Amino acid sequence: MSPIGENTKLDELASWNNLPLELQNLVIIQVADMDQFSDHIELKAELVLKPRSGATAAELLPFIQELNQYKLVNKSFNTAISFVLKNLNERVNNLRLIKFLTQRYYVYNEAYENGLSETNNSRLPYPDPKGPPQLLDALFSGCELPFARSSLKYFTEEVEADIIDLIKLMPESINCSLGKLKNAYEIPPLYAAIINTAVPEYIIELMFEYGADANSTFKVDSGQERKIYLEINNFNGYGPRAQAIQALFVKYGYVDS
Repeated sequence: MSPIGENTKLDELASWNNLPLELQNLVIIQVADMDQFSDHIELKAELVLKPRSGATAAELLPFIQELNQYKLVNKSFNTAISFVLKNLNERVNNLRLIKFLTQRYYVYNEAYENGLSETNNSRLPYPDPKGPPQLLDALFSGCELPFARSSLKYFTEEVEADIIDLIKLMPESINCSLGKLKNAYEIPPLYAAIINTAVPEYIIELMFEYGADANSTFKVDSGQERKIYLEINNFNGYGPRAQAIQALFVKYGYVDS
């Protein structure tokens, strides 16, 4: 092994080059903002996160051992490396889970990837779906309304757990607008959660906590936009579920008590 000197660069370390690109990116992303780290190693900031499956924290060990030969390694640098190791497994596992959920909830993937929005009569160009569609897909599970589409037919405890993971791991999916019903389109996940009576109310509240907006709109066939919080009684009547959701609208400031 070549001696490691003060000016050694990351891409000159054999153990660094042997790491999967995913792990290189995770190291950079997690410590690039730490001034202590960049004082010791030239970071390749042009890399972007391109996840791969199969990576483990153990693959970092040769790299870490090689870095430890630095004579200038100090407490701050070791803290940065420890931070990477501590969080790496969780990050990789989350990436794997996102990949799994993306494959499991697939029914809107074509529209999302190809930039198409479905109305009742056509497939229109729609360049901004506003977020990935997996959460929308999961929230339509078990929905009996006409034209509601989902990858899974029934709403189960497993789907419920997946929804929680999707909200937390892919919060941008809350904004997706690829949903469709018989006389409506560009439906966001919040509206799907409200009108699908299989979805527990606490899921709706969790969506609010992660940024769902009841002022969001969907469109009816005439092209008219309608705000979500004004539509609840059209589907849920005045029963306990509607009352619970109305209470959430009050709690989060969309309507007066």
